[in-house]
Amino acid sequence: MGGFIHKGYNELKEFMKTIEYNNFMAELTCNETKNRPAGPLAPSHTRVKLQRVMEDLGSDYINANFVGSPLYPKSYIIAQWPMENTIPTFWRMIWETNASVIVVLGDTDDKNNFWPEKEDYQLHPAVILGEWYTDSLYVRTDKVHPNTSGVEGLFEVSMVIHSYDDDVTEHLSLFHYSTWPQNGVPQSPVHVGHLFHHSLAARTRG
Repeated sequence: MGGFIHKGYNELKEFMKTIEYNNFMAELTCNETKNRPAGPLAPSHTRVKLQRVMEDLGSDYINANFVGSPLYPKSYIIAQWPMENTIPTFWRMIWETNASVIVVLGDTDDKNNFWPEKEDYQLHPAVILGEWYTDSLYVRTDKVHPNTSGVEGLFEVSMVIHSYDDDVTEHLSLFHYSTWPQNGVPQSPVHVGHLFHHSLAARTRG
């Protein structure tokens, strides 16, 4: 287990280095407002490419990346906390990629909470916590899991997404890592190992 943690940690450090260059799409003028100031950008070779809408050059861009291993290069998605203008694109990304696990990095943005919830969710963790309707997608929060990872600021939310257009329902495990450094990776490889372990376990459950 220790070897796996350190291997994953080193791979992630190398991945974060790539964010410092090869950011052609992220730096296009049409995409500047989709990235948080001073935050990392999505490198072209690992970014999530959305379906282009008509001839809109920037419609296939979101600040999110596929992360995995050589055997499973697209195990899950890591994304920045969505902003008000990127929330619809965030949910479109999840549906288009059929993502079952996504990790959101960075501090909570109370002004732009992007999943449905209620203030009393801790009292009723097993009931439907909230519902949102966005375009043709219905998003429901089922459960906020207690933090058993030992990593400060990491928690999991189980969600259900339904498409009215396709009449298809998918399940999603969303991890929020609020204490992740703005640029780089946590100093402790153990924290990264816990993140990998929990996200892969969620992918197996799905």
